[in-house]
Amino acid sequence: MLKAAFIQARSGRGYAWIGIKWPPNESASDHSQFLHDLQWGRLSERTQQPQFSRLNKGQRFGDLLWTTGPTKIASDRFVNVLSKSGATGYSTFPVTVPAPSGTASQRYHGLVIFGRPGDDDCFSLRPEEQHWTFGVRQALLDNLHDAGADDFDIVAPPPWWGAPR
Repeated sequence: MLKAAFIQARSGRGYAWIGIKWPPNESASDHSQFLHDLQWGRLSERTQQPQFSRLNKGQRFGDLLWTTGPTKIASDRFVNVLSKSGATGYSTFPVTVPAPSGTASQRYHGLVIFGRPGDDDCFSLRPEEQHWTFGVRQALLDNLHDAGADDFDIVAPPPWWGAPR
């Protein structure tokens, strides 16, 4: 049996929520395609990199940021652990995230999880779509904790998902 945990960004009191800042010349009908491209990190054909804005007054910026949707944003230290661990099942893309006022900007990355349980270190609940919750093997979770890149929630899998294989 696969030893894994499910993680997601913290969204509780004091944590910053980040929203997508729509490109200025995009129509409402283009938003759907933009969101799809953003969630999958397919931004090479876009003229602008994704931008985000603050949605609340939260001052805590965790290792995963709540975006009110399936787009995932991860801290530099989180992504560094994935890279140093040789983790599989993910990719990153550049994003710009506003820093909390009065603090230095921490670098963040868009995070796409496409791995499959049992095959990859990072895996999606449904590989055909992005979800704000995703799985990581226990060994990778241990590496994240050891590096202090663990400002995120560990959650139960959704009841529809079933047991890890």
